[in-house]
Amino acid sequence: MKILVYNFKDQFALSRKQIEIIRNVLPNEYFAQIQEFHITTESPGQERFEFVYESKIAYFEYKVFQKSIETTEDAIKHVLIGLCRIKQKDKFGHFIKERDKESYNAFIQKWLPKCLKEFEKN
Repeated sequence: MKILVYNFKDQFALSRKQIEIIRNVLPNEYFAQIQEFHITTESPGQERFEFVYESKIAYFEYKVFQKSIETTEDAIKHVLIGLCRIKQKDKFGHFIKERDKESYNAFIQKWLPKCLKEFEKN
């Protein structure tokens, strides 16, 4: 999977290296459909994590003024939800309701601490 960072003047909540770490932590099946992962300033949809099935490109838009543990955790949650949605073949391009996001809580609770632990090592 190729990871592209679109803009070097803005700071993003997750770096290229952090996306690679998440990829290494999760089972391969969650990234299997993604050919390119774009860290960008503009997403083609309404969520921070969007996926275009035809091109197999994931877009992650999460600019921050200053990184913090809170923004890092929130960003990881968005990526985890997006990856689950790809695996479930969910439709992208629209906002997800908060109650629908809650259905991903068990997955987030399982993988978020593992991702954060790996971030600390690197």
